[in-house]
Amino acid sequence: MKSRSIAAMSYPCAWRRSAILMLIVLNLGFGFGLGAVVWAQEPEPSTRDLEKGFERATVTDSSSGGGTWYAVCIGISAYSELPSLAFAHNDARAVYDFLVSERGGYQTDHCILLSDDNAPGGKVTREAVERLLTTWMARVGPNDTVFVFFSGHGVPEGRKRAYLAMHDTDPENIYPTSIPIKRIREYLDDMIAAERVVIVMDTCFSGALGGKSYLAPGQRAGAFDTASLDALKLGRGRVILTACTGSQSAHEVEELSHGVFTWCLLKGLGGSADYDNDGAVTLSELWLFLQKRVPAEAGRRGWRQTPVRYGEERGEIVLSRSRTGSGGGFEKGVTFDAKATEAFGLTLEAVQLKDKGFYNDAAVKLRKALALAPRSQRSDIQSMINSCLEALASKTSPTIEGFTYLTEETFVCRHVSRTVKIYLHERTDLEFVLIPGGSFYNYWDQETVEIEPFLICRTECTQEAWDRIGGRDDRNWLGPRLPIERVSWNSCSEWCSKAGLRLPTMLEWEYAGRAGAGFSSSYYFGDSEIELPFFAWYGGNSDMRTHEVGQKKPNAFGLFDVHGNVCEWCQDSRRPGPPSTRINRGGCYYHYAGCSFFNFRVSLQADWNRDLGFRPAASVPAGGLSER
Repeated sequence: MKSRSIAAMSYPCAWRRSAILMLIVLNLGFGFGLGAVVWAQEPEPSTRDLEKGFERATVTDSSSGGGTWYAVCIGISAYSELPSLAFAHNDARAVYDFLVSERGGYQTDHCILLSDDNAPGGKVTREAVERLLTTWMARVGPNDTVFVFFSGHGVPEGRKRAYLAMHDTDPENIYPTSIPIKRIREYLDDMIAAERVVIVMDTCFSGALGGKSYLAPGQRAGAFDTASLDALKLGRGRVILTACTGSQSAHEVEELSHGVFTWCLLKGLGGSADYDNDGAVTLSELWLFLQKRVPAEAGRRGWRQTPVRYGEERGEIVLSRSRTGSGGGFEKGVTFDAKATEAFGLTLEAVQLKDKGFYNDAAVKLRKALALAPRSQRSDIQSMINSCLEALASKTSPTIEGFTYLTEETFVCRHVSRTVKIYLHERTDLEFVLIPGGSFYNYWDQETVEIEPFLICRTECTQEAWDRIGGRDDRNWLGPRLPIERVSWNSCSEWCSKAGLRLPTMLEWEYAGRAGAGFSSSYYFGDSEIELPFFAWYGGNSDMRTHEVGQKKPNAFGLFDVHGNVCEWCQDSRRPGPPSTRINRGGCYYHYAGCSFFNFRVSLQADWNRDLGFRPAASVPAGGLSER
């Protein structure tokens, strides 16, 4: 168990012989939370130029066998070639200020801040960061603790490579001007003697707009596979905490003046994660807090952001002390009895098992904790049990002919949250969502209908996918990720047939588009036209042209551009109406807001092709799903 204060902490002998390195990375802008490992030490005289302008602090910790705590905080908001961020430098400053405060416990001469505000010339360059990592932190001893925080842009390159962007990063020449993620292992092996290392990174690698990542020319958004971090083989005792998954964005929030992840991190370190109210926040407690708080704070704003953890602890790592003793999930000020203490220990063990993918074992421990926990905490533990069971069920995914299963993701839009399976269509390379069946109120015929499970594309059909199969079109604009437009219903049906796909029915389109939003809602995010620019390209923000798919916020099924960009053909004819006409939905780039309403539909001749595109779908035959 933790002691009541960090100064009074004592570890078993095995812990005293090992050092701790902790790295916290700030918002980098990749779409994936990431950090960098740093080795702390007293600076050599030759590094004085580098240190000029840096704020340094030293922390001595008697809890780790008389060792010293070291910390490095790096924040980059200003870039010479990449879009600027708003609050990455604020993130670094806030973490630094906390660490050197009474609660943080770090002394000022062993804690260093490097950001736009104090770097030489206001430029946090690759050279400055690498000199800092290779010199200033080279003297950390085996009984010391190092904490590194980094916030800034991330740059993905394919599925396996990603980089931390510096002020001088060149988007046309990424490798020599950025810090490759794979070098984290080199820093650990070559420069850091500590056996326990914590790396916390607030950045992302999705390449999506609106986050802390930059998509280099020729790269595809959302392609980076965060599982490649496991390949770093950090070793036991070294842990990485990241701000989000590889397909998500790490967001900044103006009202918080921080990234979502960093804001939650500061809350947790400040005491909200002190679940057992003993006055200290451990890594296990912080991770438990971040798992709950980050998705909740992002979800309130219509975003998906789920922190990820890699690596394995060695012993219990205390990150900060909390004078308030206010727990993030357990009641404030509660004095726990032996049963409650055991329940908390079981819960932390279950979290570690869940992180490793041992969902069944985690659920067993949580059930034991449920029987021992105070009544006020049982609902939280039951939610964790349900999460383990859902994760266990998701290990087996239905295989569908012509598609490759990719992953399972949870999307949040306003108050609606949906977990869906995502597939890659092998012939077109388009991503599809498996839409679960269910009841749906048909506004047009004033009746409730049953929708069978089906697949539908996450985006409107792109030009690169259209050209891969081949078809007739009169497109106005050229671009591989632009939606194909000026295509007739006849041409779309022909293309779908060749690709082994089909057009969605009008009701399938609306069921997938609403994604749980009420039948009376104008849009999948509600009724406010003021918010439409965040979700759609339409006459009010499009500059009267189409835009690349997937740039706006998705609905709760993970579908993009349901409203606007191009009108989308559906399979049906309008009833009553001539059979030669077909329905289209969603509105387009030059329509006013009302044309994107769910209760707006247009019926046109099947050979009409003016502003029309489509979103392909696929049937899932009864009994056609098998478990893999």
